[in-house]
Amino acid sequence: MKTLATIGPDDYNTLVTLENVEFRDCYAGNTYAFASTQESKNTEIIECATSDMIVVRNSGFADFAAQLTPTGNGSITAVYNSFNGTEQLFIRNTNDVSTMTGNRCTPLANFNEVSITALRNQFTGSVTTASGKIRGIVISSREGTWFGDKIIVQDPNGDGIAIKFDDDHSFTQGDYVEVVVDGGVLEDDNGLLSVTNLPVCRAIGLPNPGNLSVTPRMTTVNDILTNAQAWESTLIQVSSATISGAATYGDFNVLVTDPTGAVTLWNRGADFAGDPLALGTGMVTAVIGEFNGTIQLNLRNLDDIDFTPVQLNQESIQNIRNLFTGTATNPTSPRLWAL
Repeated sequence: MKTLATIGPDDYNTLVTLENVEFRDCYAGNTYAFASTQESKNTEIIECATSDMIVVRNSGFADFAAQLTPTGNGSITAVYNSFNGTEQLFIRNTNDVSTMTGNRCTPLANFNEVSITALRNQFTGSVTTASGKIRGIVISSREGTWFGDKIIVQDPNGDGIAIKFDDDHSFTQGDYVEVVVDGGVLEDDNGLLSVTNLPVCRAIGLPNPGNLSVTPRMTTVNDILTNAQAWESTLIQVSSATISGAATYGDFNVLVTDPTGAVTLWNRGADFAGDPLALGTGMVTAVIGEFNGTIQLNLRNLDDIDFTPVQLNQESIQNIRNLFTGTATNPTSPRLWAL
């Protein structure tokens, strides 16, 4: 018999037994892994006496991958190891957790599935506690401005919501996720409606039923500014757009402009923040956000820009000099100097 305090490197690749443990509420009663896609899955058990936790790693190729983890309390026998500094247990089959039938030290709750629209409607203007669980598509990207503890989830062609966890997550753009928001804080986070203070284990990736995806809303800058509160945390596309106002995507005062108006483009901290702004005109895909009253668009990556390249006219230096008539002037079209 061991406890989480007494196992260590000397126990690597050996069988250990832990008593008075249970699968954390985020994982109890869920599949061990993703059998349909043969993807592995990390779950967690909690030791009731200490509240310490350890990962239970399960292979998507296991013949019990589609079975459900126990919802009760008991003991676990498993192979103990470590991967990249993360301590892990590997059960050999479900007999290794067959005693988990006792009363839990942390009771489970039933979480009703709600739409993202219904979740947003739980907010009435002041901080409140969220309830239920949601499913949707991750439309944010690690390449963009979102920190590692935050995702934006949208119903396919419906509403979206920002989720801020208590730790970094592992989700990527396009993942289909279930998030138990129950107990999280639903609040106006610097102008953006968000669920905050949510344990990261409350979100799990699921096989995508029917290859669901989010189709960006085709719109204009004027309509974005008019409907920003209703459309926030959703994916949009603006055509006939240009990007200007600074040198790089990470600068201040970057704007997306179309024939109906201009809106802030904010990507400080993105992987591509130091890249020069795209020249030309075309399609911009982005997520609608807000920060302290400023409506802004956030790119997920540079694939969100589909511009027709600017055609540069080659000019001699003399011709460029001849454009000056005594006062500051701008060329009527972009020109490539021939030096």
